[in-house]
Amino acid sequence: MIRPGPRVVVLTALQLEFQAVHTHLTDLESYEHEMGTRVEEGALPGTPWRVALAELGEGNTNAAALTERINSWLKPAAVFLVGVAGAIKDGLELGDVVVATKTYAYQGGKLDPDGFMARPSAWDASHWLEQAARHTLRSGEWTIQIRSRRPQRTPAVQLKPIAAGDVVLNSADNPLSDQLRHTYNDAVAIEMESAGFARAVHLAGHLDALTIRGISDKADGQKHAADAGGGGGGKKPAASSSTRGRGRHHRDHGAHASYRYGRQRAPPLDRFQRLGTRELLPQHRCADGGTQSGSAVGTRDRDRRGGLAQTGPQLRRRCRPRRLGDPPRPSAFGQPDRGPQAGPAQ
Repeated sequence: MIRPGPRVVVLTALQLEFQAVHTHLTDLESYEHEMGTRVEEGALPGTPWRVALAELGEGNTNAAALTERINSWLKPAAVFLVGVAGAIKDGLELGDVVVATKTYAYQGGKLDPDGFMARPSAWDASHWLEQAARHTLRSGEWTIQIRSRRPQRTPAVQLKPIAAGDVVLNSADNPLSDQLRHTYNDAVAIEMESAGFARAVHLAGHLDALTIRGISDKADGQKHAADAGGGGGGKKPAASSSTRGRGRHHRDHGAHASYRYGRQRAPPLDRFQRLGTRELLPQHRCADGGTQSGSAVGTRDRDRRGGLAQTGPQLRRRCRPRRLGDPPRPSAFGQPDRGPQAGPAQ
């Protein structure tokens, strides 16, 4: 059974990326979805968060399908995509970190006799998580979370757009590189999962999400040499920055937090659940004295004099008939109507 409580999800594409995050977690448990998808969940020391960690495999298709599945299954407060990427701009070195403020799906377009005309899709990062990342990364304290081999220099951090498509780019002189320079010239890194991840998050609605990437190569024909020389260590800074951000920052939901279907929500008021300026009646009394199960069927808005005015079409739900043992309801004849009573034993 999945534990209740505040939870975030961290998604990775590769085993090495998974392991880099895994080292930060304790009290690990393994869960399996009915369709076979697996996550490992553990505590993030020093925080109230449980972190569910999954390895998706490469590509935007996997990222989109499994992000949607895991979100529907675990209902996290936030979801992160963490791993490595190739730099496509000068100024980024191996091991540096890119927090994606925007994700481009760069492969969309139209090809006609005049050439290729881009038709990109783009998704912005969660404002809450982007601001939390800016706050955390300014201090530089996140670097103390880097495990195993320490970097020779403090990794630089850029909050910039990222381009994502299903192409492994390992050359600086090709049509795709030209397209990226001319059409997506604010993107600083390229990888293969963020577009599918961002699309799934967009369709989920009101889900905070962020992509964090460590630079493992420069997409310039030297990818394998960089990997062999330790350039793949970009996964460590990316994992460290994501765990540090989750540990220090969380939304203020008041003195008590409530969890509905596993996702963190603002706490309800004492009697009414407030939605903007609206209040939902906690219970509806049916005409025959029964009660409606579930939430209210009517809404009330405060009028300008501060009173309550009945508004809108009421939600109609099935009333539960009065049952044996229900409390009495007032009667027009002054005597309580006690509803159905048990008859004499036969």
